[in-house]
Amino acid sequence: MEIEEYPLEDKIFNLFTKYHHIITKNFITLLNENLKPNIQDELEFEALLKAFQVIWDNFLDYWKLKNINVYTDYNTKVAKNIAFSDISFENFIRGMDCLQKSYVDILVKDLDVSLVGQCLILVNNLYCKTISNTTLEYFNAKDTTLTALVKLSELRDDVTGNHNHRSREYAVLLAKELNLLDGFIMNMSKASLLHDIGKIGIKDEILLKPGKLTDQEFDEMKKHTLIGAKTINNVIIVDHSIHDYLYMAIDIALCHHEKYDGSGYPNKLAGDEIPLPARIFAIADAYDVITSDRPYKRALDHEEAVKRIVADSGKHFDPYIVDVFLRIQDKFKLINDKYKSISTSANP
Repeated sequence: MEIEEYPLEDKIFNLFTKYHHIITKNFITLLNENLKPNIQDELEFEALLKAFQVIWDNFLDYWKLKNINVYTDYNTKVAKNIAFSDISFENFIRGMDCLQKSYVDILVKDLDVSLVGQCLILVNNLYCKTISNTTLEYFNAKDTTLTALVKLSELRDDVTGNHNHRSREYAVLLAKELNLLDGFIMNMSKASLLHDIGKIGIKDEILLKPGKLTDQEFDEMKKHTLIGAKTINNVIIVDHSIHDYLYMAIDIALCHHEKYDGSGYPNKLAGDEIPLPARIFAIADAYDVITSDRPYKRALDHEEAVKRIVADSGKHFDPYIVDVFLRIQDKFKLINDKYKSISTSANP
């Protein structure tokens, strides 16, 4: 009698699918027993639960799709979310240990004895790769210098937090569509968070004014570009930092209000005189400002933002980057809608 053979990956996928609910239940139970007692912050535990749900779903999907690049991309996103949510690495590793314990016994019991060893090797290889990739991205994101500077940047202006993270996602989208190097994109992801750090030096009555600034007040506001660049440069000098993204952060902080036609500030740079990261970020920043509520204005919709950015192509913005923006404008809208949904759920 012929025995129908399936690849080991398919056998693993079938087992994980068959026992999905049991493994998930085991996993949540283990997290509650082994992790929750060590976490005093309920929000941190909830964030971990969500992160591990994504990891587990991704772990399961891999055996179906067998696409390591897609799998790694999801791990990268999870690692960054964990890092920026201030979740400790120790708690993350404890959670990964719970994940492994939740499925190993089930695989051993259900697999044919002759296949147990081979299947466990494949599963454990992916498990180890998950930890390796996620650890690397976690510590890339969990830069203590960056964390401190971002918190400083968000200290003065309560609209800046989400603006920072939304505009970062927009800028990274543009950088990827421009086919820039991975190192550039990674630096952009970090550097863009510091674009408005200079606002720490602007008076509250100007920064938070619920109306149009006078000419004198606007001149003071413009100084945030110079203050920001100087602040980051001082960090580099004092810290003897080797973080490349801080040099890009200086370019963005200083030049993200320069305009392509030379009418911007603080130095009236034009065209390619404006550093590429700042030209990219200018569109990301403008889109978010247009579509967000500010003390002095109400949010406008996606379509209006696109219309205004196109109208300023060649004036405020690099026309080539505007064309790239138009190709991926739907992705901008998705990000914008995502954050609006989060805000609505947080403030029902």
